[in-house]
Amino acid sequence: MPAATPTLAGTVLRALTPSGDQPRSSWLAVDARGGLLRIDLDDGALTHLGSVGAEDLQLSEPLALHASPCGRFAAVVNVSGQKGVVVDLKSGALTMRLDRGTYNEEVCAFSVAFFRSGARTLLVHATDWNRLDVSDPATGELLTPRDFPRWGTGEPRPAHYLDYFHCGLTLSPEGAWLVDDGWVWHPVGVLRSFSLRRWLQANVWESEDGPSVKELRACDGHWDGPRCFVGDRTLAVWGFGGDASYLVDAVMLHDVESGKLLRWFPGPPRGEFNRDGDFLLVSAKDHGTSVWDLETGERLHQDPDLLPVAWHPAARRFLTVLGDGVLRESGLGGVVRPG
Repeated sequence: MPAATPTLAGTVLRALTPSGDQPRSSWLAVDARGGLLRIDLDDGALTHLGSVGAEDLQLSEPLALHASPCGRFAAVVNVSGQKGVVVDLKSGALTMRLDRGTYNEEVCAFSVAFFRSGARTLLVHATDWNRLDVSDPATGELLTPRDFPRWGTGEPRPAHYLDYFHCGLTLSPEGAWLVDDGWVWHPVGVLRSFSLRRWLQANVWESEDGPSVKELRACDGHWDGPRCFVGDRTLAVWGFGGDASYLVDAVMLHDVESGKLLRWFPGPPRGEFNRDGDFLLVSAKDHGTSVWDLETGERLHQDPDLLPVAWHPAARRFLTVLGDGVLRESGLGGVVRPG
C-alpha cells in the first residue's frame, strides 16, 4: 500500500536496504546529499543517522548500501568505483575508509559484506583487485594480515598468488560461507565459494587457495549475476549455459561446500533474487516480480507491475520508491504450494 512520508518529500534516495533482523518494516537509505536515514514504516519515523561526503564517494554515481545484521554499522560504496566508507550508525562517526584500487574496478561490483562471527560483527571487503580482507568495522582493525605476493613479468608464480578479480559477495545465512562472483582473464566469470570460519580461525590464505575454495561454475563473459542463498549451503544462481551470449533463463542450485551442482530448473528471468522460506522471489525489468517454488520449480505467482528496490527478509516485505517521498510496501499474500 502506498504511504507518503512527509519528511521525505523532495528527497532523492540513492540507495536503500533493509535495516536490522527484526520483523518490522525498518529500512536504511542514503540520499543524494550523502545523508544516512532510517525509515521505519511501522511507526512512520524518519531518523537522520549521519552522512557520507563527496571527499570519500562520488555521490552522483551509483551507490550500494550495506547494513550490518546487528543494525549498528553501514557501508556505502560506489558500485563500480574505487572507494567506500563504513559508518557507526549509533554515533554517526566514520570508522573506516575502503579502497580497492583502480585496476578494472569499473566492471566489478564493489566487494563488501557484513557478517557475524560469534558475538562479533565483522566486515569482509576488497583491498585490491585480487585481495579480500576481514576487518573490525568498529575500529578498522585488520584481522587477516598477510604479506601479499607480487608476480613480476618473467618471474615464477609465487605461492598464494590469486589471478582473480573479486566482485559481488554473497554470504550464507549463518555467515559460514562466502560466495564471490568474480572473473579471470579473458574474461571468464568464475563463481567461487570458501569457508569464512577456516579463513578466520585456521588459514589466513583461505580466500586465495585454501582447501575449502570451490569453483561452482565458469561462464564466458558473465559475472556479478543474480544469486542468493536458499539454504545454509545451497546457492541459487541465474542462468543455464557457459557463455553470456547464450544463457537460458533458469536457476542453478549449487552446494557451496562440495562445489557440486545439485539440480536446476528453467524459467526464472534474470533479475534480483531473494528467498522467502521455500520460495524464490525474482524481480526483473519487463517481467515484474514472480514467485517460484524451489522444490518443484513451478512459478506460483507473477505481478508484472511490481518492481521493488529492496526486499526485507525479516519483515517479509518489498519496498518500492514511487517518487516525492511516497513509498509502497508489498507483501506475499495467499501464495501457497499447489496440491
